[in-house]
Amino acid sequence: MKSRQIVLGILMRSPQTGYDITQMFQTSFAFFFDSSSGMVYPVLRKLEKEGKVTKEVVPQDGKPDKNLYTITQKGKEEFTEYLSSPVERQIKKSDFLARLMFGDYMEPDQLREIIEDYVRKEKEETELLSERLEKYINKSSRKMTDTETLAYEYGVEANKFQVEFFEKWLENHPKI
Repeated sequence: MKSRQIVLGILMRSPQTGYDITQMFQTSFAFFFDSSSGMVYPVLRKLEKEGKVTKEVVPQDGKPDKNLYTITQKGKEEFTEYLSSPVERQIKKSDFLARLMFGDYMEPDQLREIIEDYVRKEKEETELLSERLEKYINKSSRKMTDTETLAYEYGVEANKFQVEFFEKWLENHPKI
């Protein structure tokens, strides 16, 4: 899965601005796709150059013009091809889990601190993503589809599971 395929998928639903697409990356896709906010515009420019999206400049009163991107037939074909291709194996890289693997070489307090910090960050991330998604939904004129809801709820539940798992582990290992 590449960022271009996600951008094309977002545009399959309706024309969007670069800002709208960035908001989707920061909300709906944040649980499973790591992207920077500066990635969307270069992808859109490349897709436009390839004829897979078109850009319409929409004038606004008292504001800068906005660019509205629409997927073309060529873009739809690439996206359909992506959906028909085999699902890529998930590659999980985790500095946190790598450190746990070497936890025997740490002082118990250091190991506990790393786990507690991870739990805190996961809680904060879940809360932040939930807030961002709620703001996005409230601003958007459309309702989330069943499959968007499925992916989002999975992400939230996966984060909750990790938090509960490590909190329980710490509780059962008070000497760490």
